[in-house]
Amino acid sequence: MFLFQLLRPMTEATLPTETAPATGEDDYDLETLFQPPIDIFHPLGDVVLHVVDDKNLESRFQVSTDMLAQACPFFDKLLNGDFAEGQKNDRNGSDKREVQIRENRTVVQILCCVIHHKKLEDEMKLSPSVVLQYAILVDKY
Repeated sequence: MFLFQLLRPMTEATLPTETAPATGEDDYDLETLFQPPIDIFHPLGDVVLHVVDDKNLESRFQVSTDMLAQACPFFDKLLNGDFAEGQKNDRNGSDKREVQIRENRTVVQILCCVIHHKKLEDEMKLSPSVVLQYAILVDKY
């Protein structure tokens, strides 16, 4: 669409006269509209790590349960045990489970890169404070 078409005032002739009936296909859940996009570390990953940091900024990472469980005993017990996070999510009909953790987003992203054998982004600056936070996170999990 050209710029002059966007700037001209809408007349009755240009106003939409009818709307499509609601079929359910175009209906969006408001909760999913406002979630952050998912960074995919494993294309067949069956878990989404929903990371919320101290400033309530959110990130979501699609990861593999098997790789997390093999690398971290904490995630092995969490995802393969009897905890709620270990159960399949049937609410939206998908097999992906979502686990929320409160940690630094950059540090969890680095952890996911290491566990899934991915190259670190060039934008990720490994300052001494980030390396220290990463060491604390690795010791914790």
